[in-house]
Amino acid sequence: MLLVSEIVILTLIVGPILTIVALIDLLRRPASEWTAAGQDRLVWALVVILVAFVGPVLYLTLGRSKLKDARVTPAAPMVTS
Repeated sequence: MLLVSEIVILTLIVGPILTIVALIDLLRRPASEWTAAGQDRLVWALVVILVAFVGPVLYLTLGRSKLKDARVTPAAPMVTS
């Protein structure tokens, strides 16, 4: 069972680190990925900032996977013979 001090450490150190990592990832992604995935960057930013600890975890697991699945890939050139 976690001690109170361990919970405080997790909350005060790991929580802000996850928030910073999630915000950096969120801001570095191009708008085309957000559009292709049908996701809203502002909504995810608010979730990451306002829902402590859980928000960044949700973005890093669910949000990023949706963005990766919807990545815009360039069309292959057509070959005519």
